[in-house]
Amino acid sequence: MGRVILLALWAVVSRLLGLVRDLSMAWLVGSGWLADALVAATVIPHALRKLLADGVLSMPFTAAAARGGSRPADRDLFPLLQRILALSGALLLVLFACAPVVVKCLAPGGQDPVWIGKAASLLRLAAPFAFFVFFSAPAMGLLHARGAFASASSAPVCFNFVILCFIFAAWAGAGQADVMIAAGFAAGGAVQALILWFFVLRGRGLAGTEEKGEHPVLRKGEEHAAAFCTALKRLPGVVFSCSSLQLCFLAALGAASLTGEGAITSLYFADRLLELPVGIVGACMGIAALPDLTREAAAEDRKGFMESLGLALHTGLLFAIPAASGLFAISAPLVGLLLGHGEYSDAGLSGTVLCLRALIPALPACIMLRTLVAACHAWGMDRLAILSTAAAAAGAGVTGVALTFVWTGSSFLPASAIGPLCASAALWVQTGILIWGLLVRARSGKHPFTGTFFSLKALAGLIFCGLTAGAAAMGVQMFGVENRLLTLGLAVCGGGGCWLVSVRILLPEDFRLLFGKAGKKPGHSVPGGPDKDRNSPGIKMEKIPQSEEHASTGFEK
Repeated sequence: MGRVILLALWAVVSRLLGLVRDLSMAWLVGSGWLADALVAATVIPHALRKLLADGVLSMPFTAAAARGGSRPADRDLFPLLQRILALSGALLLVLFACAPVVVKCLAPGGQDPVWIGKAASLLRLAAPFAFFVFFSAPAMGLLHARGAFASASSAPVCFNFVILCFIFAAWAGAGQADVMIAAGFAAGGAVQALILWFFVLRGRGLAGTEEKGEHPVLRKGEEHAAAFCTALKRLPGVVFSCSSLQLCFLAALGAASLTGEGAITSLYFADRLLELPVGIVGACMGIAALPDLTREAAAEDRKGFMESLGLALHTGLLFAIPAASGLFAISAPLVGLLLGHGEYSDAGLSGTVLCLRALIPALPACIMLRTLVAACHAWGMDRLAILSTAAAAAGAGVTGVALTFVWTGSSFLPASAIGPLCASAALWVQTGILIWGLLVRARSGKHPFTGTFFSLKALAGLIFCGLTAGAAAMGVQMFGVENRLLTLGLAVCGGGGCWLVSVRILLPEDFRLLFGKAGKKPGHSVPGGPDKDRNSPGIKMEKIPQSEEHASTGFEK
């Protein structure tokens, strides 16, 4: 829990700076055609930034370093760096050469040549960020594996700070706002990469602290270098399977581009507001649980793996459900307070509120997916993770675009809400597929899980406590306080207070966990059965045969 709190603190700082960055964009650029062009140009760098900050790009490197257990020498990193430079350079050349084509694919509704030309030029300015973000992934993986979470988490904070400096320069008249923001992405990526590799090469914070009982198998230098190069080869599959949120957002973006001017910008800022709880809770749980899950899978510690996975899912839902219900309750005053300034129009405000409410139901699914996908890769179910992500992205894109063409819109459900609603449904479908797949493999005896992740009673308590927070926040707003900031403050305090009281009554173990007096978590024990005896002290576990499917996973066996 300590590493989760540390990651959460750094994530809060990073996400708040990112929120200030996006609010400054809204105030300077507004919500018109120029804002749509800027969003379309920065959607790929923004998606890559989220993947790096959430630990997805660094996931296979974290697993390789966690299994190796030794600190690699500089010469062991040279083969990896050479391959990273070649791949990221090729991607950069593609973005430069095919910028108009990329813009048309991201926003098929934008056919104005002037708009496409502007978006393409901004994409070329921001494209170097893609080069630097791939160059940063191995460094962040090394830091995570050694427990240097503070060193790794400081880089995204510096990235946001650099962009804020560019935005301030644009406000001071140093250049056009859209051009300065796009250039800020490239400069921020360069600073982020330099900071991460500085900590790696200097060895600061890499030693970490190994938990009691952990004895990783040490590798020789050549084996360690080969492990990282293998992790690089498996990076596309791991990244794709962990990118369902970004892919579904891109699918919703394509549907939004068909609904008129400003729809892309409204969806972008709705996604940015949703990213605050997703990044703080979901990414922190995934990053913190990944080293333990990897080591337990490598040691075939079935009981420990089950407890780590159940604890991560349970803790994620403990915060995700109240965050979703509370955010839905205060969405309108929150959007008005944050975006209702400068050049941002009233139509943009209403569109952002609508898109945010359509995306909020997917918040618990987004937080659970990170842990579920990591569990699938750790135990050789990578095909399930990849296929479920492909199904979610394809389903969101096809249904979103098709329904946007068919639906004429109404006052209750405008056409601009179709895309985010389809994305939310697709994310829940993927969550259900992964849980179903894990449980089916458990019943068939081919998977280490022998029961559910947590009890239905605990799940019902989590849902009730979360809905209590939203109901309390909604009730506070019904008093009709005119001051919008005061209303938000009272709603957040009221919802949070009711949530804590309900957790104290219904989930006392979770309440003790929150305040540092954790006992045994309810619903996290491994049910009895054959695996129980196999995990007993003094009895050697059977080795799980390595299948062809397992050999292709992003986590080495």
